[in-house]
Amino acid sequence: MLLELHDWEKLAGPELAEILGVPEGTVRTRLRRAKQLLLERIDALAQGGPLATLEVDLDGWAEALRAKMACASR
Repeated sequence: MLLELHDWEKLAGPELAEILGVPEGTVRTRLRRAKQLLLERIDALAQGGPLATLEVDLDGWAEALRAKMACASR
């Protein structure tokens, strides 16, 4: 949920901290850890499979996908 709010809804640290009721530093730590876990899971899937050549830029990917969806909804 945290990644979705940050990457898709473009909510910043202070906004996320208010929504979740935690300090902003906690939000930043959780975001960093969530991205790390996601990358680890993608890496595990990529071992020997079709994702093996995938270079992962989660922030860039999320921004590009968001832009495409915005264009499609117009």
